[in-house]
Amino acid sequence: MENKAVKTIISAIALSSAAVAGPEAGSVESVIAPIQSNTGNFCETWKNMGKLYKNNNNPFIQQVKVFGRAHIQYANINGENAAGNDISESYDELRRFRAGIQVKAFNGLEIFTSANFTNDQSPRGGDRDIEFTDYDQAYIAYNFGTLAGIDDLKLSYGRFKIALSAEGQDSSKTIKTVERTAISNKVFTNRYTSFLVSGSRGNVDATFGFLSLDDTDFIGTFDVGHALYFDTTVGLGGHDYHFDALYNIDEGTADDEVGMDFEYAASLATSRTIAGWDTLFNVIYGNNGDNGGAETGGAFWGVVVQPSKYIIDDKLEAVFRYSYQGSSRDQGISSLRRYFGQSLRDNPVAGDNTDYTGDSHHSIYAGLNYHLCGHNSKILLGAEYETIETPNGSSDASTLWAAYRVYF
Repeated sequence: MENKAVKTIISAIALSSAAVAGPEAGSVESVIAPIQSNTGNFCETWKNMGKLYKNNNNPFIQQVKVFGRAHIQYANINGENAAGNDISESYDELRRFRAGIQVKAFNGLEIFTSANFTNDQSPRGGDRDIEFTDYDQAYIAYNFGTLAGIDDLKLSYGRFKIALSAEGQDSSKTIKTVERTAISNKVFTNRYTSFLVSGSRGNVDATFGFLSLDDTDFIGTFDVGHALYFDTTVGLGGHDYHFDALYNIDEGTADDEVGMDFEYAASLATSRTIAGWDTLFNVIYGNNGDNGGAETGGAFWGVVVQPSKYIIDDKLEAVFRYSYQGSSRDQGISSLRRYFGQSLRDNPVAGDNTDYTGDSHHSIYAGLNYHLCGHNSKILLGAEYETIETPNGSSDASTLWAAYRVYF
């Protein structure tokens, strides 16, 4: 009953805000641009088409924006499982199909709702359905500006994407590879009902979070397990250092309805320009706790190095990536679940289905991205080799990737 009430309130506020925006159309700073803009720039029109209303001088409604994204991808995998049996699989997937609305009002209030509209189980032998699946995020936030010496002090409550690692923090709209690394996916976690406090002071930006481990598909309650979240960026010596961490207070208990894959994890990342290449460095460390038993518990760790560079300015981009992850237990980490891990589950060794988990995993990726309209419309092509040491031996495969991503 509470969830239905919250949904109704958020939907009503968003729709009424859009309605209030209408009478002010004469004083807006920007509205939907026509298909043929004055400059004839289709890409700029596409990027801004979701901005329905903007007027910073309106004391009630400052902005109303709708948005959407669609991600389509294909993977061809060839390799061997731990028994030496050949693997040859192909997968195509409507990876994401998402839409939402954002309203900014009263010079500080933000209302945000986005939902997923694809349920593609075809890579796992199921059906591909275009339908409402769940809410991606749904929250209300208020920015108090500068208060008590803290700049942009913001309080937020609702359903949030809580992500660790540099790749996890980067939106799927702008990541430079078709899929994130296996270690990044391990600590990417989920969507959680959360209370967040964020702000900045000097060269430090920080967010503190108290999370509910509720498996609802909307905004849940805090009647189940809980987790603590911390995220900060610190500028030192002309470089930014990004640190984030999460601690699952109720790991291993029935209150942890989400079933997070670890007890705690932390990530430290920074970027450098090396010989003209923008290079990301990320190290990750955590502990699985008692979830899953003795073989899948214990500590885990990983490193990601990703250089990228435009070969043709703002159009053709080259990207390389190396990642490694290890664990103190025989099955403490897993291979990339899309789609190498799926192919290993489809071709198990001796029927025990354990050769996609192990204690050591390496991956090398090389790709080219063609930006039709920046990140708003781009084609990604890549090749990846990965190998994992499992209790049954070594499994490895090469994957050819292709994807198209578009959003406004």
